[in-house]
Amino acid sequence: MSEAPKHTEECKDAAAPPGHDAPGDAENAGDQRPKLTRASTSYYFRAKSQWVDRVSGLVVRRPFAILAWVFFALLIACGSLVAVGFGVSSETNYDWDVQDDVYTIRLAMVESAHDRTDREFIAERSDETYWWDYFYDTKAFRGKDTCDAPRGLFTARNVQLICRSEQELLKHKYEKFCVAPKSANTTCAPLQHSLAGFFYSQSVERLLESDCPLLSDARLDEVTKELYADPDKYGAYLDSGAFFGSRGYACLGRSMFPLATPLDGFEKVGKYDDGNKQYRKVTRSLQRANNQLQKFFNLKSKFFRSPLEEDARGGASGKRISVLWSSQNVQQQEFATALNNDFALVIFSFLFVWLWMRVHVGSCIVASFSMLQILVSLPLSLFIYRIVFWIPYFGPMQILVVFIILGIGADDVFVYSDAWHQSVEDVPREAGEAWPAHLKRRVAYAYSRALEAILNTSFTTAVAFFATATSSIMPISTFGIFAAICVLMNYGLVMICTPAIWIICTPATDEESADVDAAEEALEIEADEAVATRRGLRCGCEGRCAECPSVTTSMFERYISVVRRKPAALALVLGTLTAGVALAVCASRLTPPKEPEEWFPPEHMLTRTQKLESGNKYETNLAETYPGVSVYWGLDKLKRPNFSRYEPDKHRGDVKFTSPLELYTPDAQNQILFACSELGTARGGDLVRGGSVVCFMEEFQTWHFETYGTDTYGLDEATFNARLITFRENTTPTNDVNPTSSWERIIGVVDGQIRYVRVLARINARHDASVDRKHRLIKQTHDVVQATRRKPGLSGASIWHYSYTFVWYASQVALVDGLLFGMSLAFPVAFVVLCLATQNVILAFVAIITIGLIVASVLGTSFLMGWHLGIKESVAGVIVIGFSVDYTIHLGHMFDHARYEGIVDRADKFAFAVRKMGPTVLAGAITTAGSCSFLLACQLTFFSAMGQLIIMTVGYSLAYSLFFFMPLLSLAGPEDHTGNIMSAYRRVRKTCRRGEAADASSS
Repeated sequence: MSEAPKHTEECKDAAAPPGHDAPGDAENAGDQRPKLTRASTSYYFRAKSQWVDRVSGLVVRRPFAILAWVFFALLIACGSLVAVGFGVSSETNYDWDVQDDVYTIRLAMVESAHDRTDREFIAERSDETYWWDYFYDTKAFRGKDTCDAPRGLFTARNVQLICRSEQELLKHKYEKFCVAPKSANTTCAPLQHSLAGFFYSQSVERLLESDCPLLSDARLDEVTKELYADPDKYGAYLDSGAFFGSRGYACLGRSMFPLATPLDGFEKVGKYDDGNKQYRKVTRSLQRANNQLQKFFNLKSKFFRSPLEEDARGGASGKRISVLWSSQNVQQQEFATALNNDFALVIFSFLFVWLWMRVHVGSCIVASFSMLQILVSLPLSLFIYRIVFWIPYFGPMQILVVFIILGIGADDVFVYSDAWHQSVEDVPREAGEAWPAHLKRRVAYAYSRALEAILNTSFTTAVAFFATATSSIMPISTFGIFAAICVLMNYGLVMICTPAIWIICTPATDEESADVDAAEEALEIEADEAVATRRGLRCGCEGRCAECPSVTTSMFERYISVVRRKPAALALVLGTLTAGVALAVCASRLTPPKEPEEWFPPEHMLTRTQKLESGNKYETNLAETYPGVSVYWGLDKLKRPNFSRYEPDKHRGDVKFTSPLELYTPDAQNQILFACSELGTARGGDLVRGGSVVCFMEEFQTWHFETYGTDTYGLDEATFNARLITFRENTTPTNDVNPTSSWERIIGVVDGQIRYVRVLARINARHDASVDRKHRLIKQTHDVVQATRRKPGLSGASIWHYSYTFVWYASQVALVDGLLFGMSLAFPVAFVVLCLATQNVILAFVAIITIGLIVASVLGTSFLMGWHLGIKESVAGVIVIGFSVDYTIHLGHMFDHARYEGIVDRADKFAFAVRKMGPTVLAGAITTAGSCSFLLACQLTFFSAMGQLIIMTVGYSLAYSLFFFMPLLSLAGPEDHTGNIMSAYRRVRKTCRRGEAADASSS
């Protein structure tokens, strides 16, 4: 057998660092106070002592058996997940909706009503369901202004490039998706929104066949003169500088191509839903066009970067304009691709954490087994998440947990491993003590210290994640649940596996092997365990000596010597407190975003097109590009007994209609006409896009007069309803501003009866408008409905308004509310845990102030970086509390633990806590920040922003813990029993007993 490492004995003789007593000095020092022991009468401490004694004995005797049982549990978990068909959930349009919000419920009612509506014939490709947009931008390129007078955007070569770019879309069977023509002479209706069509031909066939020749100056002048002369007609395609101001020519342009449904072989209009066959068919065609355009402009992907992050340039002199394209169909595909690429970065996080763990614990085997242990926690957590809690949803948000749990799991391993290394000094082998018995005492020491230290941080972090789980937004809620389970699972595995790994990796010397032989003969340990204990794996403590001076040890000794000087400690406290208060003021100025959330980097094509769409760059916008808003009559309530918030696209419910609508009465007709008028003129026409109101009653009355020569006010109910159904089946809406394919979902006929009707328009705000803007629009729409209700009309029929953009408004508000509620829950829980962990109310109070400063600093820095209370900030605001507690609890718990080592002076307690826990805290900070640093390379800005926020949190947590919390404790920390909760309880109980005794003696 090879000789065991002998550096441990050498380390005992090594000179202790300055200011640190050498091993054994505490026992020999005459002025050292005796060590305290916890009350033997405490049930908790007796139970803990018994538990630690049993576990440490089991770990020493059967380390391999412990790992085997964990492996068996892993097999069961993986088998169960496979059996239930576990997989990443497909994203649906309902995932981010607040399921119990009134507008989300109205959405389900509308969908149910539409599904139950009697079908009428909808002409093939008559509804402009999907859109593909081109944007042409002559922004400065490489420092040069490319929008030159007098033509600006419309030079001959630029127009030629516009034509060839738009041909790439038409080549991919656009004739199968274009709006159907009114005559049978052509395949497609004329291109109404194409810049290339304006200059060459509005016929799809002719434009596709064109060679896109360079146009003459005369032709260019002819077309541009027509465009610039009519801002009402062409303002949607050009920027305002082309029509007004001193410039007089366009620098920005836009083309829009509708893709219409129902397609050949379908009867219904398509939806933006991955489960919709028409949606998938259109998306495949658009994806091919997207790939071909990338080839056309030679856009190539780079390392973890999308080709759409390059600039597609062309035109005169080769680089005169940027060509951008966008479609919601392509956005979802790009999002899925970016998500897969971002998840691959977890490999680099894994390697970094393993490398630093190897450096810190000093063992390749321990580091490797510990990383495996962290990975094992994921399927075990998934078992509880999916099988026990029966949550079927697992989406992109959960991917973030993998990066987070690598850092948290490594921190837990460091706490136990450092306690194990320190047990060499703190638990010396006694004379005549058998080596297995000594190992058991070392395990008991490390286990006892880590049991509480890791539990405190794990519990508070888990509570912070569970606070996120209270969110009314399902992906955030499930993220919090899964993250909390992973944190607690890591705690359990660290307390089960890590002690066993260290026992296996701690070899015995020849003398210690003899002790093992004796224990085996005495049947104190099993034969196979004796072999393992005797030989171990030649990996324990190699290159790692907790008592020998190291870089971190020397660094913390210098830190101790500096902070022990009261002026220096006071300066650190005041400086960090001032910075924290200033950043707290900044944090109070955070507001919900006024711009749309950006999911891709600023240079990404989809981000640039989003800014062009939402930045009022164009003179006007087409009404059909804005979300709809409707006023409904006749939909009463929703029944959905089998609905699950974790599968929001299933069992969405059935609508209950009010009694049959009596539309024939003059009051009912006038009430609907009033709603049409009020909707179009509300707030001076600011509520909806001009001319976008589709009013069936107006068109029905006009049609009735033209058909029958009379008005509709004198008809009986049967005649009125019959003629209205005839009108529904034989006409289509005539509104050119807000094209609608049919009356089917406007005049709702169910089983031959008119059960609901609605008036619709296009709301004057995009779906991604700011929260403040949407709030004003909701109030304005509510006022319209209230005014309509006050008019005599349909008795007994419910009247309410709905827009899908109001559904997303509820989600935006829920993000901020979730942050406030999460903080209101996480902070009190953190304070309670701090009280239990430190058993000192003064320590807990100082610690909670520290945590508050950390949270305020992170949010304040977010404000200074120009961020708002969006999705990432709202999620991170609660998570920050869990991360910020860790280092404060570790140091505070060790500060209090110093009492049980006979240390009562605050300066000595400060030094003891820093020496015992400082390196552990630093190592945990490095692994957590390092693991999440790879999020910075993600394509999706949510992940990269979360990486910044987590790194920021770790940095502030470490800074405030070492430069505010600990210096404040060195200046005014509790000494002896001051502030101790149990001591105060015993004094109160003793006083009460004395009072009772006095009363008894007096009586």
